[in-house]
Amino acid sequence: MNAIAYITTQAEALPALLARRLDGLTEDQLVWRPAPRANHIAFIVWHCLRACDWQLGRVRGVTPDLEAWHTAGFRDRTGYDPRGLGSRGLGIGTGYTLAMVEAVPADARLLEDYAAAISQAYVAHLATMTDDDLEASLAVSEGAPPQRAYHAIDTAIRQFHQHMGECDYLRGLLGIPDPTAPREPSED
Repeated sequence: MNAIAYITTQAEALPALLARRLDGLTEDQLVWRPAPRANHIAFIVWHCLRACDWQLGRVRGVTPDLEAWHTAGFRDRTGYDPRGLGSRGLGIGTGYTLAMVEAVPADARLLEDYAAAISQAYVAHLATMTDDDLEASLAVSEGAPPQRAYHAIDTAIRQFHQHMGECDYLRGLLGIPDPTAPREPSED
């Protein structure tokens, strides 16, 4: 399997991996926090999806208004525009104040739809790439070290998985079992 094929399988899996984390959660559980300033599952999910969207935008060389959040209609659907917010104005949730976190849409269906849109955007763009394209240099902030396309994609996918682990932990704190874990035999 070449690199593009491998990354494509990772991108195709995003919606199912996310759905597993949202499975069975009530609206209250989706926004439950273990501590007053801790992030809730909905925000963690939105953040990691936005980061995937942003990194793909960097690889594609597009401005934020051409990221999936905007082109797939999520800004219009929610009225929420993250451009210019947080650290460096990236609008991906990093560096958000508590008020900014509270303003992020926290709806399971919206998050599932966004994951599907990002997955489709990745698959479509990856279909236009070769493994050699992964070596392309990306634009970086002044003073930042050079970065290649493969690093942006790897960072997005790796951090998605790390954040899904955070969601698993919060589900555990809520007492919700992992739907993929083997079940104990019943004593019936």
